[in-house]
Amino acid sequence: MNDGSAVLFVSERTSSANIYRDEIASGISTTVTQAKELIYFPTQLADGSGFSAVRVVHPALTLRS
Repeated sequence: MNDGSAVLFVSERTSSANIYRDEIASGISTTVTQAKELIYFPTQLADGSGFSAVRVVHPALTLRS
């Protein structure tokens, strides 16, 4: 987060990629999204009010390197 208290990251802990938040001080991890689609690249909004992310609805159409 902007204040350094937490970090947003993507993990495929279930059958799809979701966004999680780790609190730096406590080490507590919280699930932020519970989507059936794949979600990547969480980026906090400049004013700290939320975040944006890329949601992949049709994975077969996604280019991978």
